[in-house]
Amino acid sequence: MRMIQWIGALCVIGACGSCGFSVAATYQHLERDLRQLKNSLEIMSCQMEYRLTALPELCGIVSSACTGPIARLFCVLGRELESGGVSDVEGAMLLAIEETGSLPSQCVGILRQLAGILGQTHLGGQIKGLEAVSSEIQRELDQLVMEKEGRMRSYRALGLCGGMALAILLL
Repeated sequence: MRMIQWIGALCVIGACGSCGFSVAATYQHLERDLRQLKNSLEIMSCQMEYRLTALPELCGIVSSACTGPIARLFCVLGRELESGGVSDVEGAMLLAIEETGSLPSQCVGILRQLAGILGQTHLGGQIKGLEAVSSEIQRELDQLVMEKEGRMRSYRALGLCGGMALAILLL
């Protein structure tokens, strides 16, 4: 009977620890997604400024240059813009965000802001808007990197310590 209690305690510690490590991994995914989004804006800005690439084609270029949910988002956005099912860029972006689904809330807010910028007709305004959004992403990334080590260590420690405390209570 005592052996079963110890096995149960180890299972509780493992489960709580894995929750802490999972939250820490989510934090890393947020950083990756923000970096991918920043890179995609740089690609868009260059393509728009120097090659005057059309938006559906631009989405295809960005989706092939990125990875993860950002690549899926731009792939869906390009498909929506090509199909013509939605009349404006904002509507197509909202559909793409909804269909992608696995985007962090910080990225969703930035993408909604981006949708308003890409819908403009003046190229200079679009490029300035892309630069503004890119600088906003950089601020978020700087803050995220600054807090990253402490937060990740805390999440992991909280998971393990919480699991140990719960195991002690159960024994």
